Amino acid sequence: MLKLCWQFRRLFALAALLQIGLTLFAISGLNLVGLGIDYLGYVSGARESAPNWPLGWEPSVAWTPMQVILALAGGSLMCALFNGILHFGAASSTAKLVHGLLAPQLQRQVFAKLQEGCMRFYAKHPSGTMINRATGDIQAVRSFVDMALMEAVTLTITVTIYAVFMFRIHATLAAACLIFVPMMAYGSVIFSRVTRPLFMAYRESFDRMILYLSEAIRGAEVIRGFSIEEEAIGRMRKMNTDIWHKQLRIFRSISVFGPSINMLSHASLLALLVYGGYLVMQGSLSLGAGFVVFAGLLQQFSNRISNVAQIANAMQESLTGARRLYGLLGSESSVRQPLHPVKPKPFIGSVRFQNATVSYTPRRDALSQVDLDVHPGEVIALAGETGAGKSSLLNLIPRLYDPDSGYVYISGVDIREIDLQTLRRNVGVVFQDAFIFSQSIADNIRFGNADASLDQVKKVARIACADSFIEELDDGYDTIIGEMGVDLSGGQRQRLSIARALLPDPKILLLDDPTSAIDPSTEMRILEALRSELGGRTTFIVAHRISTLAQADRIVVLEKGRIAQMGTHTTLRKLSGSYASMIEAQFGSELESEVATA
Repeated sequence: MLKLCWQFRRLFALAALLQIGLTLFAISGLNLVGLGIDYLGYVSGARESAPNWPLGWEPSVAWTPMQVILALAGGSLMCALFNGILHFGAASSTAKLVHGLLAPQLQRQVFAKLQEGCMRFYAKHPSGTMINRATGDIQAVRSFVDMALMEAVTLTITVTIYAVFMFRIHATLAAACLIFVPMMAYGSVIFSRVTRPLFMAYRESFDRMILYLSEAIRGAEVIRGFSIEEEAIGRMRKMNTDIWHKQLRIFRSISVFGPSINMLSHASLLALLVYGGYLVMQGSLSLGAGFVVFAGLLQQFSNRISNVAQIANAMQESLTGARRLYGLLGSESSVRQPLHPVKPKPFIGSVRFQNATVSYTPRRDALSQVDLDVHPGEVIALAGETGAGKSSLLNLIPRLYDPDSGYVYISGVDIREIDLQTLRRNVGVVFQDAFIFSQSIADNIRFGNADASLDQVKKVARIACADSFIEELDDGYDTIIGEMGVDLSGGQRQRLSIARALLPDPKILLLDDPTSAIDPSTEMRILEALRSELGGRTTFIVAHRISTLAQADRIVVLEKGRIAQMGTHTTLRKLSGSYASMIEAQFGSELESEVATA
């Protein structure tokens, strides 16, 4: 965090200089008031000698006492005016630093980190936690700089200046009044040690609540479908209670620490009243420029010290969020842009897997030593039971994951050496879960190619058989879709996803069960339209329906992460093995009719 703040060191320095200036003007105004009190004592006869005028200045003998008092009052007023101007400058520079520069840069860094994170990263970090870190923890860093770091700098500057001036007035009195400061510092250290784990536990509980809230909103239909609304409310109530208990422990610590600091501050004022009053009565300290000014300085010093509790509280709360945020920013993605990226020319779309192994848990491989050579323009269908590794194999091609061992080559180049942007712009993906953004239908389709014309959008929509339902909407392609496509059916979302993948004209097309939510007749129309579009395009398609599998040049049957069988549909159905068993179990007597239809 300090490294980030160092980037804006000039604004920090400006704020510090302005703080020094406004503190000196405040002290100057106070000194002028003290001089006025001593001067009134002198002209009234209560004081034998004239006050010690500052900086060699002395009022003219021709001035009347009222003119001297008015001059001192005018000087004090000017100090207050300059103090206000400098205070405005300090507040403005701090606001620009925190809200205009630091926080927006952090938001950009966090969003960029989330975008470059591989899928392993998202598997370890729930979306609710990431949202909380991208919002709440950035706010915590903002609070750290604004309410903790800047306040701590201001505190250090002001109390140092106040202490120096108090020692200049009377060193022994200053030492007697400031004897309690080390106790305050020690109390702050103890407070930090006690509250740091409390704030961390509070943040973790808050993360869990945000995650559950996010899941409850997205899973509202499931909750209602099982009629467990009361249980969901009860769970949320329990989480809120847990957070409240953790906050209560923090508040108890603050309620002990804050009054303790205030008590020690008031003890300093008592020392001033007793010892300072004695010095005034002994004539060792003047009433105005001595006692009154010292009392004003000590009051300001005590007020600043009293803020230690607030600063310590803000620092512990914000540091907890800052540590979590910088833990996120400091995490290394397993999928990184190569140091010397290669851009294959031409990008022909050949794909080769060599002993590729992927595991999500230490005990089980999702893919194990897969060897597969795919020629440019070849259509490969992936079949197998749920969890066989079909999606895992597809995820390796655009580097959503990297293999734990082994290699993947595209156009003869190791994909870990290919420029990430080049690779992914040449790979179109239709994911198993068709995610739709809260934008217009046209913008969803042109998501990977923002410059595409409406005619190009309509062309791929026709190929995906999405044009019929789009044109029935009131606003057609300009229709704004609800969050996550909630106002579209599953089949409609899948068709938009297919159109979106086709628009950039990728050399490699990955279709992960793209027609699972589409009726068979619509599926046939889509496949027929795709057949003309797939020419020259290397295609991987995960499918369970015979009509889809039969279109492939080769079918790769995966079983527990390994290739169990490979061949055409006609060949594999005649062989005993996983493929024939899967077809017989799923389709039985429908096999012949579906093959004939295909």
